[in-house]
Amino acid sequence: NNELQYYTDRTDNIRVEDGHLVITPLNENSFKYNDSFYQLINKFAWKYGRVEVRAKSPNGYGLWPAIWMMPRDSVYGDWPESGEIDIMEARGQELHQFGSTIHYGIVHGIHYLETSGDVQLQCSIDQYHVYTLDWTPTELVKRVSGLKIVTKSELITGQPFDQYFYMILNVAVGGTYLDDPTPSTVWNYPDAEMWVDYVRVYSVE
Repeated sequence: NNELQYYTDRTDNIRVEDGHLVITPLNENSFKYNDSFYQLINKFAWKYGRVEVRAKSPNGYGLWPAIWMMPRDSVYGDWPESGEIDIMEARGQELHQFGSTIHYGIVHGIHYLETSGDVQLQCSIDQYHVYTLDWTPTELVKRVSGLKIVTKSELITGQPFDQYFYMILNVAVGGTYLDDPTPSTVWNYPDAEMWVDYVRVYSVE
């Protein structure tokens, strides 16, 4: 996605504080593929049920937080044919909106997706919200703090969302989803961090 960060497995970008997972993007050089980026991938995978993530997003120009899911096994082919579920993704410079999208294949050379577009909130994403996905064999329904996010994804059933998926939490930098930061961009901490209170998964029953 033309993002500027690089991936790291070190612990400088992640910590646990007061029972919260904290993901910290760091500008360590110049904004050209030199910003450290931590992507937490939990390989615990499940199929169907409810997932709830209580988190607050970073406030900072060019920061791209996301709560999303990918298939454990690429049963139907490479991305996007085996699916992707974006429960939440947001822009650190636009704190009153976020988006929710699913990607689910290629038909006649076209990458298929369904998106909510930019959902406008009466409050800010750098406050805590509970992001929810209800996933059954017949629907995918997403909510933020109880508010249902309406997309056509509720009509998508079966392939590829009939397989096991796992959770990813991350903060990216720049890219096609938002404007890039510049060398003069300053992030203030802890505002520029993503704080996660909990991730909960419930069975479909």
